[in-house]
Amino acid sequence: MIKKLLLILLMGISTGLSAQDRGYLNVTTFGFLAGTSSDQNEAPISFISEHHYQFNKTISAGFMTGIEQLNENTLPLAGIVRVYAGKQLKLFLDGYIGYSVSLEKPFIIEIKKTNGGVMTGVEAGILLPVNECNSVIFAMGYRYSELHYQLEDWWVGEYKRIFTYNRFTIRLGITL
Repeated sequence: MIKKLLLILLMGISTGLSAQDRGYLNVTTFGFLAGTSSDQNEAPISFISEHHYQFNKTISAGFMTGIEQLNENTLPLAGIVRVYAGKQLKLFLDGYIGYSVSLEKPFIIEIKKTNGGVMTGVEAGILLPVNECNSVIFAMGYRYSELHYQLEDWWVGEYKRIFTYNRFTIRLGITL
């Protein structure tokens, strides 16, 4: 049974089967935003769904959304462009820019309002074809995020604070 599955996978790779050449492409990934131990959450969980239009074999563009846990749960919303290379195994490089919407207020009494903030990043990865339309995806990259807070202190009054996150992204998922 395992030999048959490996043979089917190898046949698919050797004949150049890959994700579709044109049309809608969904990429759903689960991963981590690995950072420094000085942050409140060392490796926040990230669940991302990307919705692309595949223009040809080499480029796709679209938007991404999902849920991530930085200091609090956030909703990333971003535009993304991805460039592919290779015929049998598709290597890719992508870039995205957008905004992280804060979904909740952290449990710190001084914080009166959370505003989310800008996010941007780049990733490189590989698509491993499973059949003509589906692939397994593995990607690694870098993400910069900001979260803006409005705080109130009895001594200094109201003030704003910006938290920045420089994170490495590690993702595993599927394309549909």
